[in-house]
Amino acid sequence: MHQIETVLKAMYYGFSKTNLFFRLDCGLDFSKGECGGYAFGIIFYHPKEYKLEITCDTPEQKRKLILFKMGDQHEGWEKVKELDSFGINKIIEFGIPFDDIEAVP
Repeated sequence: MHQIETVLKAMYYGFSKTNLFFRLDCGLDFSKGECGGYAFGIIFYHPKEYKLEITCDTPEQKRKLILFKMGDQHEGWEKVKELDSFGINKIIEFGIPFDDIEAVP
């Protein structure tokens, strides 16, 4: 029987008084160039619609953690800013301040 390799094995989250944190345990080691065009996103629906997206292209290209906000008329995602608080290997970890997504802990 053929077995399919799992890209995402587990997802964890936590928070402090000021930040929300995520950890993604992956089946691939993105530090060794196995990331070929993958992107992971987390969408927040309340109190406002935000999307936190981490892109993993190739080791030669810069990996990015980008915060998007849904437009006022729901016409699409608008880039808010890039964040520096993340790490990518076999485990992907990133965090975002609650203030950036207009939420409270």
